[in-house]
Amino acid sequence: MQALENFDLAFVEQFPLLERGRILYLDSAATSLKPKCVIERESEFYLNEYATVNRSLYPRAQRATEGCLETRELIKERIGALDARGVVFTKGATDGLNQTARFLLQLLHKGDEILISPLEHHANLLPFKALEEKGFLKIRELPIFEDGGIDFDSLALTDLSKVRALTIAHVSNVTGIEQDLDRIGRLCKEQGWIFIVDAAQSMAHKRLAVERSQIDFLAFSAHKMYGPTGVGALYISSRFLDRLEPLFFGGEMILEIGSKMSFQEPPMKFETGTPPIAQIIGWKEALKFQTTSTFDARAQALPSLAKSYREELSQFSDVHLLSAKESETILTMSLQGVHPMDMALLLGEKGVEVRSGSLCALGALDYFQTRSFLRISLGVYNHLEELKVFLTTFDKVISKLSFK
Repeated sequence: MQALENFDLAFVEQFPLLERGRILYLDSAATSLKPKCVIERESEFYLNEYATVNRSLYPRAQRATEGCLETRELIKERIGALDARGVVFTKGATDGLNQTARFLLQLLHKGDEILISPLEHHANLLPFKALEEKGFLKIRELPIFEDGGIDFDSLALTDLSKVRALTIAHVSNVTGIEQDLDRIGRLCKEQGWIFIVDAAQSMAHKRLAVERSQIDFLAFSAHKMYGPTGVGALYISSRFLDRLEPLFFGGEMILEIGSKMSFQEPPMKFETGTPPIAQIIGWKEALKFQTTSTFDARAQALPSLAKSYREELSQFSDVHLLSAKESETILTMSLQGVHPMDMALLLGEKGVEVRSGSLCALGALDYFQTRSFLRISLGVYNHLEELKVFLTTFDKVISKLSFK
């Protein structure tokens, strides 16, 4: 046990916000904390290496361009893609999903339908809802079980004649359920549907295989995978990559201007203006950090840790757990007689940081018929020795609020 404690402590100390034990951070599904190597790499770039990319030819600018290309290659490998041309830098998962919705205007026809789970994060609902309100697309509710898993039997009994696309989160930010992307991909291939995946919650700890799973669009953010804010990526499959027209214009995405514009090859075709260079460089460091053996060991320990939290929380009579039993990092609950936002506020004042509210998924509130959620979400810096601290604080706060 002593060796494990030392191992955990040494690892945790790589995260400056945690190194002195000031807080118990349990909100990684919202955003993950950053290790020193990412912070220092981004700072080093600004201090000693800063230059623009894809334009200037002086050595520092060439090195910056190479750094961004290296990040793109690492992302390609991380998601199991064959061609880095399909990795487009974005502002984040929400930006990527909004772009995907707009790309559908080039690929689908008026009246076509898209299947969406009722538990989806707003980022994977509202862009398509906006198309529906304009009459371009119709949303069909994807049948699911209570934990958010797809009910394939019910889906098979549904009229799918107008369905042309399906979008779903790989891991739900509400229930933590992990979808079987290979099975969904096979279904989409058989039906001729476009397969869209929100991977914001899975990229931190999961390995994806976009080619094997036959994914057409995959969106995710760096900040949820121990990297910088303000940057993400959208993967576009080869079957659409060269067919799609750009959504934005300007900068280096143009090849020639004449009677008709012609564009650079992907991905530059879809990347306008100056990118978030320092953040892309910092993201490379985060991706490298995630390949270390210590990171892998901590990631593999998360399911067991989540199970321990679930077992302890199930002992509280005021707690109703809503997350999937198989959830590896997310524990979402409703509370009897206590408002989750009051709970989160008081916990935060005592240094225990959790999430409350709708979790940016108002449809999930309706689905579970509750007014607000309380969510614990784990990262690689969390460990079993924290559980006692959490339980002691949680018990005091919920007892105080229940008494009132």
